[in-house]
Formats: sequence, structure tokens, C-alpha cells
Amino acid sequence: MAANDVFPGRNLGAGEEWGRTVEDNEVDLYQKFVALAQEVEGMNRGFASSLSDIAKQVQSLPQTRVGFGRAGGFGLNSGTVYVQFGITVPPNKNTVTMSIQGNVQVLDKTSGGLAVARAYIEVNGLGVTWTTDIASASKDAGASVVNNIIAVSTGFKAAVVPGNTLLVAMPITATNIFAYTPDALNYATLVATAFFTSE
Repeated sequence: MAANDVFPGRNLGAGEEWGRTVEDNEVDLYQKFVALAQEVEGMNRGFASSLSDIAKQVQSLPQTRVGFGRAGGFGLNSGTVYVQFGITVPPNKNTVTMSIQGNVQVLDKTSGGLAVARAYIEVNGLGVTWTTDIASASKDAGASVVNNIIAVSTGFKAAVVPGNTLLVAMPITATNIFAYTPDALNYATLVATAFFTSE
């Protein structure tokens, strides 16, 4: 009996040889099918692994978020004015590189340029605290209404927690807050670009 002889003899006479040929072909096809099934199963495992690798690579791509805040027509005579907004850390990201720019224009209507407007930028979140130095306004002193211009910027890199919100704020105040009453020309803008990565 041959190795591929899985079927019993049937005593078919002259048809026995033909039957054995059909059986051999059937066994050969079955073995090829088993080999093909194993190859397909291996390719499926490889494909699943490739998909997993691609998903990890997509998750590791940097993500950028931009925040913007503004205020207009305000006065400093009632206290510190805040321009602020939040930026949420995306999933699977643990590091942020942030660039922030703030601009302020306020009119000194009473002191003839003696009162100084000031602003700074601060960022707060879980595990993140960043504050710039206070920036004082440049001005055209001597005029009856003095335009105070403040430009403050910063950049930093810090560890962050996914899902946490980073509060970006620019407090604006002055040495004499009563010199800065509300005016339609008073404005402030704050823009931040946050570049999130996985490190």
C-alpha cells in the first residue's frame, strides 16, 4: 500500500487502476489545499502585524493645535484683563512644543504717559507651569492720549498628560490702572501653536 493510500481497495477489476489514480489526485489536491490554507493563515498573521505597525506609526505622528484669544474695548481701571483659551492634549501624546505670541494696545487717557501698561504670558496644566517675564509697553509719551503697545512672546517644551487642557493666558495690568479706561481702540490678541509628539 502506498503512502497516499488512504482509501481501502474495492476490487473494481479493470476500474481499480482508474479509481486509484482519481484517489491519488484527490489526496494531492487535499495536500495542496492544506499547504495553501497554512500559507494564507501566515499571510493573515503578517497582514495583522503590518496593520498594527501602521496604527502605531499613525498614532506617533505629531499633531498640531492652534489656540486664539482676543479682547477689545476693555479698560484696566476695573482690574487685570485676561485674554485666554485652552488647548487639549491629544490622545497618545506626552510632549508639547509651544510657541505663543501676545499683542496689546491700550490708551492712557489721563496720566500723559506716566502710567505703564504691562502684560505677560502664562501656561498652566497638569504638570505644566510656564510664565514669561513681565513686558512693559512702549509708548509715545508726552501726548494727551498715549498709545501703549505691548508685544510679548515665548516658546517652550514640556511633558504633558493626554486629555489634559493647557490654559494659555495673558494677564494685562498697569502701574496706574485708572489711566486706562475702556476704549474702542483698546485690544489684545493671543495666539499659540502647540506641536504635540510622543517621546
